[in-house]
Amino acid sequence: MTISTVERAWRRAGFWRRVLAFVIDMAVVLIPLQVVVAVLFAQTNGAVQGSYGLVFNSCQKLSQLPEGLQPVLKLDFNSIVECRSSFFGFETARTVTVSKVNQTGSSATAVFETHALGADGRPRKAFDTGWIALFLFFGYLVLFECRSGAAVGKRATGVRVIESARPDSIGIPARKAIGRYIAMWVGAVPAAAVMLVALGSSAPAELATNNAFWTAFAVAGIIELAWFIWIIVSISRKRDPIYDRIAGTITIRTS
Repeated sequence: MTISTVERAWRRAGFWRRVLAFVIDMAVVLIPLQVVVAVLFAQTNGAVQGSYGLVFNSCQKLSQLPEGLQPVLKLDFNSIVECRSSFFGFETARTVTVSKVNQTGSSATAVFETHALGADGRPRKAFDTGWIALFLFFGYLVLFECRSGAAVGKRATGVRVIESARPDSIGIPARKAIGRYIAMWVGAVPAAAVMLVALGSSAPAELATNNAFWTAFAVAGIIELAWFIWIIVSISRKRDPIYDRIAGTITIRTS
């Protein structure tokens, strides 16, 4: 009963404060990494690539496959699209996607594959730094929330994460910091599982025409959308979202 009384005294951080804090933290971690990737992309002819959302993307249709590209699937592809990502004019990633689109009445199915290209426009093996960016960002958030309850973005917007059971303590335990971010993305697990099935399929052409697969894909998408709408509505109403309740934390305003 005492904990509930204490909890009600705190002002919950609103939706836009949290969004702004998240954007600031993304900039703090990802902009320096994107600069490094831009340099490495140029120096290695595209052997190192990465696109984290803080970039400009441009795509164009090609009339023929890039020289040297051999698609894995032996299909009569009818679409070839090259996409480039750049950070303030400096290229960070370059890919080509070839696809076979089949139109049946009002519905369409597509089989596609994406290949990395070097700075010279030729296909090459490339290391995607996306996972590094994800883990760095996750580690950054967890570290600062463990130490003080707030990373740079939360400090700038007057937001802090505290423990429900120990609201006066500085920082939160690592298990709670990690747990709240894992719980935040629980709703995306079904969609991720479906995508893993698609990526691991030995017959993607058959999978693309499988009604059961597309039904599972649609259901997973609905679950993910509903999960994040639930979180947004809870935050907008100044209530603790499900991930804070699971972790036993509260995200409060400090200003």
